[in-house]
Amino acid sequence: MILGLTGGFGCGKSSVSAFFKTAGWQTSSADDICAELYEQQDVELMRQLRVHWQDKVFYSDGKVNKAAIAEIVFNNNNELQWLCSVLYPLIAKKTKTLIEKNIEKDFIFEVPLLFEAGWDKIFDKTVAVWTDSKTQKERLLSKGFTINDIKNRNSKQLPNDEKLKKADFGLLNNGDLNFLQKQCNKLINYIKEQK
Repeated sequence: MILGLTGGFGCGKSSVSAFFKTAGWQTSSADDICAELYEQQDVELMRQLRVHWQDKVFYSDGKVNKAAIAEIVFNNNNELQWLCSVLYPLIAKKTKTLIEKNIEKDFIFEVPLLFEAGWDKIFDKTVAVWTDSKTQKERLLSKGFTINDIKNRNSKQLPNDEKLKKADFGLLNNGDLNFLQKQCNKLINYIKEQK
C-alpha cells in the first residue's frame, strides 16, 4: 500500500508519519526530498534558480538560502507557481525511484500540496490530517510563526476542510498526540485487514 499523506500547515503530518514509521511503514516526504535537492545542489535545480533569481537566493559559499526563497514565494503567487513547476518534476522523479526501491513495503509519503499538485493520482489511497483553524493557529504561534506567516502559507493551500473532503481517509488532530496515535493505529489495522 502506498499512501499519500497531506494536511494543512501545522496540522500534524510529521506526527502521523512518525506513528506509521513506528508501525513498520517506510516513510518519506516531499519536503525531505526538496531539502535533499537543495543540500546536494542538484545541477538542474541550481541552474534554474540561478537563471531565475540570480544571486538573490544563494549564500556567498554557493549554498541555497531557503529562508530567502520562502520570503519570495510566500509573498508572490507567481513566484511560488514558478518554483513548484521546477521542483515538482524533480521531486516526483525521486519519489517514483524511492517507491520502486521499496515496492514490497507499505509506504506513506507526506506531500503538503498533494491535491493542489494533482499527486493524489500516484498513490493507492490518500490521508488528510485535519485541525481546526484556532488550534492550528495556536500551535504555529507557539512555534514562533507570526500571524502573517500563517495567513500567507494557508492562502497557498486548499483549506483544511477541502483536503479532508478530498482524501480517502481522515485523521482529526484537535486533541493530544495519544488521540492521534489511536486513530493512526486504527487506520493501519484497517489497511491490513483490506489486503
